[in-house]
Amino acid sequence: MSPDEKLALAEERLQQAEERFRQAEELMLQAQEILARTRAQDEEAQHLAYVDQLTGLPNLNHVRQVLDFNLKQAHRYERISALLSIDLDRFRIINEALGFKAGDELLVLVAERLKAIVRESDLLARRGEDEFLLLLSELHESSQVELVARRVLELMHEPFSVQNHPLHVGASLGVSLCPDDARSSQEMLEHADASLYCAKEQGRGRFQVYSEGLQQQLRRRLVVENCLFEALERNELSLLYHPIVDLTSREVVGVEALLRWTHPELGEVSPGEFLPVAEESALIVPIGDWVLRESCRQLKAWKELGLELFVDVNLSRRQLLHADMASAFLRVLEEAKLDGRDIVVDVSEDHYTGDPRVRSVLADLGLGGVRIAIDDFGTGLSSLKTIRLSQTKILKLDSTFVAGIPGNRQYLSICVAVIRLAESLNMRSLAEGIENEKQFEYLRKNDCHLGQGFFFCQPMPAEQVAEVARQGL
Repeated sequence: MSPDEKLALAEERLQQAEERFRQAEELMLQAQEILARTRAQDEEAQHLAYVDQLTGLPNLNHVRQVLDFNLKQAHRYERISALLSIDLDRFRIINEALGFKAGDELLVLVAERLKAIVRESDLLARRGEDEFLLLLSELHESSQVELVARRVLELMHEPFSVQNHPLHVGASLGVSLCPDDARSSQEMLEHADASLYCAKEQGRGRFQVYSEGLQQQLRRRLVVENCLFEALERNELSLLYHPIVDLTSREVVGVEALLRWTHPELGEVSPGEFLPVAEESALIVPIGDWVLRESCRQLKAWKELGLELFVDVNLSRRQLLHADMASAFLRVLEEAKLDGRDIVVDVSEDHYTGDPRVRSVLADLGLGGVRIAIDDFGTGLSSLKTIRLSQTKILKLDSTFVAGIPGNRQYLSICVAVIRLAESLNMRSLAEGIENEKQFEYLRKNDCHLGQGFFFCQPMPAEQVAEVARQGL
């Protein structure tokens, strides 16, 4: 091979080597890009795993990690930490009434408002739907937790503006302390949940700190719930009737059906204890059906004795939202051969104003002749337009306002205003909780139509109603 040929061959091999090197560089760059994308995806997955996408707050997975660390520090250095479980009281009603977009907007506003009180050492997180978690670290004493809890309640009490709607949400809080209450993150979360449940049971808009007594309450609730499932089958339920009086004539014109439960071992179980359990477990639907049927049966018996009374029955939100509720209710009346005007349906002002589906069901009942009464009127945010266009026939003055008569001038004004409002809308007013002569006289002189309370009589068995109705009060 000549020198020129050798040189040409060497140059060719050099070019081939340079090409292979260039290809290797390209492969290396591609590998680096793939590695970078993989790392970015891993970081994104890590972010998604530990951050709530709606609010940008840490999520439950993040809280668990921090809780485990806090518990170790608390036990080792005798530090105090607290976990606050924050649940919005009226979020579900708002979400259903205004839609999910408004609900999401509200949750973002809640998160922003809560951030304002969080220290650098604390952790605010969203657990899911309408529940938030606030972990307070490095506290000097447990009394600091109460101050924070009250501040959270104050913040949630202030109205939010969503889609030009002023919304009153409110919140309930459950508190778990470490190292006193828990040995693990799971136990601390469970104890915060338990205390939150008790706070809601006590009427919402408050906070509850975990204790062994709460655990006993929860065990009692479980016993009540299990026994309640069998109460209907065992005929343990009964009704008492609280007379409703015409304040002008003092004649008994109707009765309110009040549910009672006597268990062979638990004894008399308070309605305040078992009705919330029935509502949460959906047992309120079959129980409510029994109350209506039993009320109709008794009303028919009174009619056969020549008594013209109506029966007032209470309906919960779950009952009102049950499928085919209005037609099923009217069928019961038809089967009992009763007129719609023989029954008054009680619905709380909060349920009435908070859900258009409830108003639709009540409108159907009203078209069937059933009279609608708004209970606890004046304690919520009723729209006068909504009331005017509804089938409402009775406005009930809340007993809180009646109790202020005659000493509280503000409550006096509220009572008179509700009475005048009922008159102007061609409705009847009914005052609850009348307990003395002064209250009775004031309400009568101001033209309140109907009244109810211990001043007249206490709730009574069905067999006593006929005698009282004949004699009057």
